Formats: sequence, C-alpha cells, structure tokens
Amino acid sequence: AAPLRFALVTTAWRDDDADGLRGPAEPALAGVVAHLETGDAQPARHADGTRVDPRTTGGDGTVAFDDLPDGVYRVRYELPAGHRLTVAVAAAGTVAVDSDADAVDATGTVGLSGPVPLDADAEGLTLPQPSDGLAADRVAHASVGATVASEVLAG
Repeated sequence: AAPLRFALVTTAWRDDDADGLRGPAEPALAGVVAHLETGDAQPARHADGTRVDPRTTGGDGTVAFDDLPDGVYRVRYELPAGHRLTVAVAAAGTVAVDSDADAVDATGTVGLSGPVPLDADAEGLTLPQPSDGLAADRVAHASVGATVASEVLAG
C-alpha cells in the first residue's frame, strides 16, 4: 500500500478579547506568514522531497501545507505589523478554537506551534473534504490568535 499523505491546515484570527479562544464574532486575520518546520526545526519537505514554501494567510485567515509525509511538524507564525500573539491555550475541548502558538521573540510577533504528529495513529486527524482540493489522506488543523498590539499595550 502507498504511504499515507498528510496536510496541515492552519487558521489565523484576531482575538479581540485576548482570551486565546476564537469566539464566533472574532474575524480571520490576513497577512500572517506561516512556515512549516519539522519537529527538530528543519525546513519541512513535501512527500516528493521538495521544500515546503512559506504561505501567507489571505482574507479567510487560512493556509494549507499539503502532500506531506508522516512526521512531526511545527508551524512558525510571523504576524503582520500592529499585531501580537494572544495567549496559547491547551484546555480539554478547545482544540478547534484555541491558539496553538507560543511567542519565541521578545516582541510577541513570532510564534511557534507545539508539535503536530502526522501519522496513521495520530489523534485528531480528519479526512479531507472534496472541496478542500488537498492531495492528502488525513488532515490536521492548527490555529493562531493575535491581538491588536495597541490594545495589548494599553491593557
């Protein structure tokens, strides 16, 4: 049997109440640059060995890294000007709406997700939907929330 291929889809959103959880009225955030790395901080590669290029979120706040071999991955986020990372939340039952990145710089504008295992036994993977247009057998999801920097500094 052919090895499974994976995709990691990440969504960026504006955390207006700075609680680390995406509320129903909190909008997507465009302009976030997402880099996919391996668990040991190396550039990620597609199943064919080519390097995975960084992607920038559009109006829906989403980017997809597709056609990945099994492994452990992390997403490095670079926020657009005027935004800082919100708090990372790791509470039961919040995986679909929580912010997964911790700040890795003093300004709070660069964040790194926790490790995301992609293999046949990994928990939380979904099947791709035909409308996704993904070349993957299983999909993982991650998200990052950002607050407006002036609001953070004022608070």
